[in-house]
Amino acid sequence: MDFHSYRMLARLKIGKKTAIAIILLSGSTALWFGGHFIRDSYQLYRAQNWSEASGVVTHALFDTLPDDDSDGFGPANLRELLQYSYEFDGKTYSSRRYGPFARWNIGSNVAKYEEGQHLNVFVNDHNPSESVVDRRVRSGFWLYLVISTMAIVWFVWGVLAMFRHERFFQAFLGQALMLVSFLAFNFALLASGGARDANWWLVAAGFFGGLILSGLSMIVSLWSATGHAVLFLMAVVGGLVSVIIGVVRGGTA
Repeated sequence: MDFHSYRMLARLKIGKKTAIAIILLSGSTALWFGGHFIRDSYQLYRAQNWSEASGVVTHALFDTLPDDDSDGFGPANLRELLQYSYEFDGKTYSSRRYGPFARWNIGSNVAKYEEGQHLNVFVNDHNPSESVVDRRVRSGFWLYLVISTMAIVWFVWGVLAMFRHERFFQAFLGQALMLVSFLAFNFALLASGGARDANWWLVAAGFFGGLILSGLSMIVSLWSATGHAVLFLMAVVGGLVSVIIGVVRGGTA
């Protein structure tokens, strides 16, 4: 280790193990979400100039559970499935690719399709095996943009926390709480499909909104103890009231 490296370690405001954990955790998170966002955004951009072909749905499944309970009920088992075939330049191809950010779109991508149905397919002229059936900018793009931005900001803040002050580490934990809560809210939003009424929104907003406000209060504590207290009080009281109202209304509906 050279002299410069020793100087950098000496400037750390937190323990070396904690600093390494921050870089690994926030860095891998930012790399994962940022990389996937760039990949799907690039395909979305390229797909705007792809040729259109006619295809046929060969398999369509949505809102289904595995036949065998031992297969589990995780996100991979509940994933929608659309398989279609299409002809391009005299050759027949098969694909399961719906479109960029498909897993993050609010609402079902597959519900409108059934086996044997004809559909339009957008095909990459230079690589006909690559295709999508939806090249619009939908809700999945914006959700993933927000999540990716939060992940990158979290990483940058983590680097600052290492060299600024211990309070920055507290704010780093607050950002972690916000990011995890926002992700969990999105998973709940996607998993609920169309079964969302006013009571669902009250419970979800109260629970996840309370967690997000709690994380925000930890960040605000860097500059204002009063702001921290107000936001935390709003998170606890507002969250509990919203959840209770949603549960009570849902139970009496």
